[in-house]
Amino acid sequence: MLSCRLKVMMKNYCLIGICLLAFSCEKTEIEPTPVKEGAVHFKDLKAGQESRFIRYTLNCVDFDESFQWTGDTLILKVVEEGTKLYFEESLTPGSPMYQQGGDVSPVLYPIEQQVDQLYLPEREDSKLFYFFGSDFLILKKEPSTLLNRLEQDQCYMNLKGEAFVGDEIGIIDRFEIGTFKIEDKMAVSCIPIYLGIDAYLTYDLDQLYLSHVIHKSEFNGQRTDSIEGWFLLED
Repeated sequence: MLSCRLKVMMKNYCLIGICLLAFSCEKTEIEPTPVKEGAVHFKDLKAGQESRFIRYTLNCVDFDESFQWTGDTLILKVVEEGTKLYFEESLTPGSPMYQQGGDVSPVLYPIEQQVDQLYLPEREDSKLFYFFGSDFLILKKEPSTLLNRLEQDQCYMNLKGEAFVGDEIGIIDRFEIGTFKIEDKMAVSCIPIYLGIDAYLTYDLDQLYLSHVIHKSEFNGQRTDSIEGWFLLED
């Protein structure tokens, strides 16, 4: 038979093992996705960096059936003129929007890397940031941000059961539309400077993943919410 001392030792080892197992299974915060070499890196902007985004459309009524990739590809590039950095946006020649004769000329707007934020003035012609009502994109997870857990409601994001609007920042655990999904990323809502739209930027501290714009309209009492957006092409 086991001695009392041996039984106590075995019991203690079991308790330690259970504690270690519980600790190892504790949910931890997911680290930002590593930035692909040569891609736009918010915290280390350099001339020549380039990221590509692909365009999608859908409507909120036929949420699952209406999703489609349009075939448009947008190049976001960091360029340098003198001592200043700029974002340059341009469509690839194979993009339907380009071939249809619109938006052919590249768009250039200044970008300044600051401590824990990006300064984005003169972004009115940007396809990715035009709706964003603030000149600053925050690149720091404040305690309040971590407490703002967002939930998906079809094509929308909600914060504590309410519409996610007004330059709020939160964390979206999962946002899935069509054939793509985003997990554990920061999201900022637009200040509604444009009537009839809701919009979000979804990103981490290093790069942008999604620019999602909802155009809201109503006819004969029927709401029709059409969506267009740009999703980061990481491959």
